[in-house]
Amino acid sequence: MSNPQADDWGGLSWSGWRAFDQAVTEDWIPATGGVYRFRSRGEPGLLYIGEGADRRRRLRTLELHSKAHPARYYLEWPAETKRPHRGHYAAPYLRLCRDAGCVVDVSWATGVHADRAVRRAVEACLIRQYHDEAHGDPPWQHGGRGMPAYLARRDLGGSAGTPARETVLEAVSAALGDVVTEDRVLLALQAHELALVHRFGVYLEARLRRELTEYGVTVDLDYDRHGDLRKLLPARPDRDDERRFRPDLIVHRRGDDTHNLLVVEWKKNAGGTMLKSLEKRIRSLVVNEDKHPSYDYQLGVLADSSNDGVRWRAFDSRGPVDDWQHVGCS
Repeated sequence: MSNPQADDWGGLSWSGWRAFDQAVTEDWIPATGGVYRFRSRGEPGLLYIGEGADRRRRLRTLELHSKAHPARYYLEWPAETKRPHRGHYAAPYLRLCRDAGCVVDVSWATGVHADRAVRRAVEACLIRQYHDEAHGDPPWQHGGRGMPAYLARRDLGGSAGTPARETVLEAVSAALGDVVTEDRVLLALQAHELALVHRFGVYLEARLRRELTEYGVTVDLDYDRHGDLRKLLPARPDRDDERRFRPDLIVHRRGDDTHNLLVVEWKKNAGGTMLKSLEKRIRSLVVNEDKHPSYDYQLGVLADSSNDGVRWRAFDSRGPVDDWQHVGCS
């Protein structure tokens, strides 16, 4: 999977990312034919891939019309009247993104594609590559048909650009069901919990495939790094005050804390005392505390397996999300 924001994406050489409004004001965008792309700063993926015979003029027009009217002016005109001129058909979607708090950046291919047919072929190839890798199109593409889902994800997942919490919890529940259905023998044999966590990670990755690609996050097991440093928690008396910590499974972006999405702790046949200790640990990972580096995972899940299934409970910064859930062997 390639990074669509990289400076060599699609086999092209791209400029650095620039704030779109400033790039227009300062005339940084070249007045040549070629392709360009947009992103929302701090979020993975792209908002749009386009082309133009004179990119400076084309994108200046987009900026002008996006600021001239609210999005509904372009999208909700009376049926008996002519559609308002947009200047650039992405104008209302740029406006919607800015109204939602996005900082929109632009980047352009440094190569020149003066021939219109060649330009459009390059654009189509990039859109197809993005679709194949992200399992969907940039939200402004094809008449902005991805905008409702994109804006809904921002509302539910936060401005940092992460999947909706409900999407993650549904994937967790389904992946646990997969473990119980497909790997029942591991439960019956009382196999080590790491074997179960591995299978759970395989199923969770499959259930979240699109989100992992779109948001640039990864499923990792026993990941013990915090940036370049070790993961640390408050000293544990049961382990000679050991502070190093390896969560059983996390969904995150490696190297930073901007997309700490999910942390999972898994135990087998855990008793009440153990579950209380694990719950305390999980809750310390989903809130900001001064006792240790702030990991601020959006969700924490505690799983307890036995030979008749898996029970689990989710937590966020406010506490338990719901009661204990049970996925049983039929």
